[in-house]
Amino acid sequence: MNRTRGDVPNDAEARKSGSLRRPSGNQRHRLIIAGAVAGIALVIATAVVVSAAQSGSDGGIRKLNALATRGPDTAVVAIVNGQAITRREIDIDAAMLQSAQASGASGQDIAAVSKEDLLNNTIDDVLLAQAATTAGVVVTEAEVSQMINAGIVAPLSSSSTPENIRKLSLAVLAANGVSLANVETNPETRAAFRQFELDNRYVGQSKESRAELVAAAKATATIQTFPDVLNASR
Repeated sequence: MNRTRGDVPNDAEARKSGSLRRPSGNQRHRLIIAGAVAGIALVIATAVVVSAAQSGSDGGIRKLNALATRGPDTAVVAIVNGQAITRREIDIDAAMLQSAQASGASGQDIAAVSKEDLLNNTIDDVLLAQAATTAGVVVTEAEVSQMINAGIVAPLSSSSTPENIRKLSLAVLAANGVSLANVETNPETRAAFRQFELDNRYVGQSKESRAELVAAAKATATIQTFPDVLNASR
């Protein structure tokens, strides 16, 4: 994750630009991240934001459980070159960040991160993955399977994974309508991991910065957003 999804802004400039960043590399151990692809927010990898997550008292987990109980929410909050982003994706990102705040696992002021910030971050991710595909970047099915196993299946099948991490991870899976049993074969999960890796490779292989790549993609993109849907109560 040279730059990954749902990251909280590090400063006022990041909030202003809508570019949100997560710690990278050795700052994370792989577990979970909410990632958006094909209109569904899905678990992808890792991170510091959940490393000390609280259990049942965590409001973020309660929101994730509520999302799982409600069932699918296909309301569209943005369309990026024909690719939809749903309200559920952003709601799951917001719940994950609330868990980080509740646990003290994030030093950022999560309350300052709006749904618009999260949506802008998701749009950037979609644009980068689309640009990567156009540039010929390829992620194989075998690589996708390996990432899902390393990022989700193996940690959640291990007795060494703390119970609070397991609880939050399973809540995120459930909120996306996925279980540990079918996460590897779920098409949306696979699409999310593929997008995640496309973003990483595209940024990593380019001589330009992520911000420059996003700006170039936006210059020719068709993007529609629906703020009323994003902020509607439900």
